[in-house]
Amino acid sequence: MAVSPSVAELRRRLGVDGARGEPPGLPGVRCLPGPDTAVVLLADTAVGAAWARRRGEVLSREEAERAARFVFPGLGEVWTGARVLLREVLGRATLTPAADVRIRIGEFGKPSIDGAEFSLSHKDATVLIGLGDLPIGVDVEMIPDDRTVHQVGPSFHPREAAELLGLPADERPKAFARVWVRKEALLKAIGTGLSRGISRDYVGAGTVPGTPVAGLRIHDVALPGMPDHRAALCVTVPAKPLQ
Repeated sequence: MAVSPSVAELRRRLGVDGARGEPPGLPGVRCLPGPDTAVVLLADTAVGAAWARRRGEVLSREEAERAARFVFPGLGEVWTGARVLLREVLGRATLTPAADVRIRIGEFGKPSIDGAEFSLSHKDATVLIGLGDLPIGVDVEMIPDDRTVHQVGPSFHPREAAELLGLPADERPKAFARVWVRKEALLKAIGTGLSRGISRDYVGAGTVPGTPVAGLRIHDVALPGMPDHRAALCVTVPAKPLQ
């Protein structure tokens, strides 16, 4: 398996090193501030829709067939936009033509490639991509309605469920979204996805994320100009060298 480049090298390859926050040639994409152990890209595929259609040939046959199976064409276009963007980003990160990037799917649905660690999340036209040299997870979601909070919240870790109930009703949806994206990012970094369950790990409903798994750190990700969304990143903490 190829050795992943450093995060600094990934930034250079993507063209977001130094003061540049927008990768050249990727419309609607910007690099977000975050820990130095990851590169986090936020994209609006609606902005880059025409570009994605022109670049559709980079999709694999299986991806193109999946896009064509969407009942509602708009959903297929959104999925295609996210997939084209992912391939372009991974191609730059691994110095590989986008069409030649081999994306494998693991036992629990976690995608992987040779040459870099990555994670993808998208909600409608909003896409979040995390890149690093160690296992990583990202998630982005919209703040849910009260019904979702009421139905799903009790299934969280008991401390999180209690924290949600202790908040004023109008604050619970935002706190719920904070918990959910932290959990998703953590489970993606672990590689199990939701098969691990949402009650096992305490990530917290407050402003400071919990640290339920040794060697992994969860970070809330600020999304400028998107008050109705929440996002999180989970990174692997590099092991300290032996003295």
